[in-house]
Amino acid sequence: MGTLYPMNDAVPSMRVDAIEAQTPILDVRRAPHVYQIRGAVRYDPEVLLAAEHPTLPVDKRDPLVLYGDSEELLAAVVVKLRREGYLAAVLEGGIEGWRDNGLPVEELRPPQAFS
Repeated sequence: MGTLYPMNDAVPSMRVDAIEAQTPILDVRRAPHVYQIRGAVRYDPEVLLAAEHPTLPVDKRDPLVLYGDSEELLAAVVVKLRREGYLAAVLEGGIEGWRDNGLPVEELRPPQAFS
C-alpha cells in the first residue's frame, strides 16, 4: 500500500513514486482534455459532490488516488470520499507530475456513469 503524505491538514496526498500498479486512479477534471493517466477512470466532480453517499467500484480498505484541474474542487472531492470511508488522496503534482516521471498517459475516455 502506498504511503499517504499530508497536502495540508485536511487533505492527504500521495507521491507518484508511492503509487502501486493496482491503485485506482480517478480523473476528476472538469474541463475537456485530450489525454488522461493510463487506466484512470473519469468521474464528474460535481456529481460526486452532489451525491448524498457516493459509491465507487473500489474496496474502501484500499487507497484511491485522484487528480483534477481545480485544487479546491479536488480537495472537496477527496474530503467527501474520505468521510464516506474511502482512503482517498490527491495525486501530488497531478497529471503533469505523472508525465514528468515518465509514466504513461492515454487518449481520454468518456466520463463514467455515477451511481
